[in-house]
Amino acid sequence: MKWKRYISGLRERTFYLVPLFSWKRQRDSSRELARKNAVLEEQVRQLQELDSLRARLFINISHEFRTPLTLILGPIGQVLKEKTLPPDVRVLLENTFRNGGHLRDLVEEVMELTRLRAKKEGLQIHATVLRDFLEEVAAAFQPMAEARYCKLDIQYHPDPGLTLDLDRKKVWKILNNLLINAFKYSPEGCRVELIVEIQEQVVLIRVSDDGPGIHPEDLPHIFERFYRSSHPEASRESGLGIGLALSHELADLMGGGLWVESVYGHGSTFFLQLPIRERDRSEAIPVAPGSRFAGKAVETTNVPSGKTASETAPLLLLVEDKADLQAYLETLLAGDYRLAMAGNGHEALAYLANNSVPDLILSDIMMPGMDGFELLEHLRARKEWRHIPLILLTARTERHDRVRAFRTGIDDYLVKPFDAEELIVRIENSLSREEARREWLQLQEEDLSPAEADAGEDEATWLLRLEEAVKGNIGDLQFGVDRLAELVGMGRTRFYRRIRSVTGLSANEYIREIRLQTARDLLESGQISDLKTLCGQVGLRSAHYFSKLYEERFGKPPGVD
Repeated sequence: MKWKRYISGLRERTFYLVPLFSWKRQRDSSRELARKNAVLEEQVRQLQELDSLRARLFINISHEFRTPLTLILGPIGQVLKEKTLPPDVRVLLENTFRNGGHLRDLVEEVMELTRLRAKKEGLQIHATVLRDFLEEVAAAFQPMAEARYCKLDIQYHPDPGLTLDLDRKKVWKILNNLLINAFKYSPEGCRVELIVEIQEQVVLIRVSDDGPGIHPEDLPHIFERFYRSSHPEASRESGLGIGLALSHELADLMGGGLWVESVYGHGSTFFLQLPIRERDRSEAIPVAPGSRFAGKAVETTNVPSGKTASETAPLLLLVEDKADLQAYLETLLAGDYRLAMAGNGHEALAYLANNSVPDLILSDIMMPGMDGFELLEHLRARKEWRHIPLILLTARTERHDRVRAFRTGIDDYLVKPFDAEELIVRIENSLSREEARREWLQLQEEDLSPAEADAGEDEATWLLRLEEAVKGNIGDLQFGVDRLAELVGMGRTRFYRRIRSVTGLSANEYIREIRLQTARDLLESGQISDLKTLCGQVGLRSAHYFSKLYEERFGKPPGVD
């Protein structure tokens, strides 16, 4: 009986020990899982930091490229305007200009990859006659085909009038990359086919070549970012690994797809699939003459006459740290304006403290010592400098930089590489506005009461409220001066006087300016579909009228390409 009681007691002790051991195992397992999760989270964080660092590196490198590109493309374009160039010199310059444009496009592709990664890239949809668009694309490649004694064969099978919603710019970039590769990797005398079909409610565009094909080891990685083939035969022509990766992501962004089939030694075929979003042909927006879809055109430039500006010409302060770009700007502007130079924000402030106040400041953003944003803050903090028009001329293209600049109170913003004629139009508009403001103040000076001359609220705060009031009603076609004055809590007469004294614009002109600046931001950030939609979003009735206003204000058409 004793042994039975012993076994019974052992069972009872075991009954209590089993849960204890089980709990200990669970605790140890939970600790190990938590440790592994912590290690994994740290690895993810490090990878995110590395990816962010790489993105910043590419952005900074791209910015650095923009200034020398300006100094290459601008002067060459200027020389190409001369009609007396010897033919052999013109051929060399045109070739240099064309390749400079290709380098500019590569810089843009790096920037676009970064924007796509940050999910900042939008679509610009336009009603487009598909056949007309593809013929424009093919026409741009005929010179390349002829130079290599190749044939570009287009086979278009859908209805010739088929009109679709397309992001032309993105489809162009994809086809541009595919066709360049087709000619690049194929021998002289090759045949490249561009075949268009409708299959199961999608547009299928095929680009086929009779080149060497893609090595089987490379085929799974062909759309990876920065992938370069290690295969000996491919290394002679391998690039940066940007074009196909960008094309693949752009196709995904548009709701389509991009893939490749290749037999090594017997050519390759790339397939671009796009969704069909059909429109009526009457709604189609024609491709603008001279757009990138009709091939690269020589950029227009202002050819200086060699004359010296008169003593009464407007005085411009150029704030730029690159000596070469200073010299180029001087070449463009010296005939019409008096010029002063500064290498950064500190030098600009020193000049302002010891010399006459300039009529306009043209400044870079990225400069040593004091950058353009810091300079802008100093200018707006001093009453005697607050009203100097300021145009930022910069390589920085990010939307948050533009928003920050306009919030702080700049007159305009131009991105490198820039078009010289466009720059001059922007300068003239800013000078005209400031001249109108000064003339109005002189006429009104005696009539302004002390309360009106000192409106209490500082100008920057008041202008910010004004801007927010307009933008809050920007889609309202009926929104006008009376409603705006009411929103900022002022009577019509007092409001009219203050807005004219601060901005140089009438109240109606100011509302129009905010509409145009908003439209420009929507266009440049890719958030717009077409001109009709754009006009509705910014409260303008007519696309034709909007285009006219836009070109007068910014020196170029809206460019919904």
